[in-house]
Amino acid sequence: MRLYLSQVFISPWEPKAM
Repeated sequence: MRLYLSQVFISPWEPKAM
C-alpha cells in the first residue's frame, strides 16, 4: 500500500520512493 501511494503521489514528480 505504501508503494502504491508513493507511486501515485511521487509519480508526477520523481519516483524515488521505489
